[in-house]
Amino acid sequence: MLPITQVWKHNLEAEMSRLDRALFKYKVMSIDTEFPSSIRDTPRDGSETKRYKDLKFNVDVLK
Repeated sequence: MLPITQVWKHNLEAEMSRLDRALFKYKVMSIDTEFPSSIRDTPRDGSETKRYKDLKFNVDVLK
């Protein structure tokens, strides 16, 4: 069994290679992804345009 490892930009390629090698040994694998939350919160009654702009901002900041 492989240990749980946090994967970030700096170790993404190494961890993907490790997963690729593990596919020869294990039949099942699981990957859990997390969205790191929002930077801008949109009010529930915010307009569609406001919700879109805030969502786009939050996604763009993560790039």
